[in-house]
Amino acid sequence: MAIALRRTLGPELNYEAAAVGGDLPIGKNGEFSTCLPLELVDWHGEQRAKVDSGPYATSVLALEWAIVCLCESKRVTHKVLPPSSFYAESFTASDTEEGGDERDYYAKVKQLLKEWLKHIPSLAQEIELAKTNDFPFSLSAASLLTMGKLIHAQWGEALTCLFSRAGPYHRLAKYRVKNNLLNAKFGTWYQADQAAAAAVPAAKKALQSRLDGIKAELANSDEHGLILRFGNCVKEIQNEIKAVSTREREPESHLLFFLTGQRSMVLALRWLFDIGMESAAGAKKLAAALGRSMPTTLGEEATFFATALSEAINHWDSVDGGIVFTKAVRCMKCGRFPPNFWQGSILKRESSESVDFSGIAAERGARVLYLLAAAWMYRKLELPDPTRAIHQWCKTGQSVQLLTLENSPAGRHLKRALINTAGFDQFGSPGHEANKFPFVFLSKMKLGDDADYTADEHRALVQNRVDWIWKHAKSAH
Repeated sequence: MAIALRRTLGPELNYEAAAVGGDLPIGKNGEFSTCLPLELVDWHGEQRAKVDSGPYATSVLALEWAIVCLCESKRVTHKVLPPSSFYAESFTASDTEEGGDERDYYAKVKQLLKEWLKHIPSLAQEIELAKTNDFPFSLSAASLLTMGKLIHAQWGEALTCLFSRAGPYHRLAKYRVKNNLLNAKFGTWYQADQAAAAAVPAAKKALQSRLDGIKAELANSDEHGLILRFGNCVKEIQNEIKAVSTREREPESHLLFFLTGQRSMVLALRWLFDIGMESAAGAKKLAAALGRSMPTTLGEEATFFATALSEAINHWDSVDGGIVFTKAVRCMKCGRFPPNFWQGSILKRESSESVDFSGIAAERGARVLYLLAAAWMYRKLELPDPTRAIHQWCKTGQSVQLLTLENSPAGRHLKRALINTAGFDQFGSPGHEANKFPFVFLSKMKLGDDADYTADEHRALVQNRVDWIWKHAKSAH
């Protein structure tokens, strides 16, 4: 995983375009293609789940989580193995049971590496060598390198796409390229400036001295006013790239940025990839809409869906001038539902002004994002309007009404986004076909466990939200 992660980052602090073309030219080391520019990633901080401050699109720790999460996909065999995988203690109790054959250890190592053996034939020889010498097994440097390359080949380009081409991430990357902020000078100054500002009194003098030295060095460079320009750029990133003005013209956090935070976006990509395109005709049509060739490998397919997700995010980012995620949409049927469209999912249930950053909120964000992407795919593929089937389902609560969605190239995505396929009701109790309940809007929303709402009102809420999403998925950019 660490090797795959390192290959997802540019190898140099300075980004240099290999050729002019587009607003994000591919760098000489593959930046914006197979890896992210190193200075676009926070490799100093401790942010693991979200990066909502500073000039960074993501962090090393957030990317680490993303790679492990994506490798849990049902469709790929390149699984990330914990460091303790090959310790005898990590296997079953039978390893130490009386009469057990301790050489079963090597058979279990081989079973653990079963899928990797298909790609790295030399692994079998390494296991046999350890068995012959009666040594604990450990992966060789060559095998580790190959495993890291294979993981990167599967997910590296897809992650690069997500964190540089989707909505606010694209705006941030484009801004930093345009203003020449992907270089060591800017990175060194920014880290020193932040460290000095946050320092405790005992350390402030030393850190301020280091910052003054960096400023003096920059002041003697050919670019006059470099420090002032750097400072202004950081302010603009905070004010414009990651913020939006509401109708009241009061700046607040851009909910799309949080909805498309690291974990929500990665989970949505994995779910899209896990289902895939069940229709070759639909895949061909979507490829044409995306301006991409048909994928021929699983790695290319991952990038295919990352591109689709990024384009879907760009569409929703454009709806209502970027204010869509603070829009008030009350259900006209009963008028009792939250006045804010996202309250109870992305926003806290008890407050429409506060973003919910809990772990389960990241999953709710992924469910909503997955639904938005599925609706956008319907629009791009010009498929029949699915809302009639959804309305029938909302009236009866029986997911059999959604069977017609299975007959379209993106149908399984939309159905998967809407209902709990495991057959549990909104309270988590085992159910049957008639009790399958909406995943996105109820069973994963905190409104779903509110006894004040009847089942009919719950379904009315779903219909209200789906109608709004479908209408705007069809609107022009």
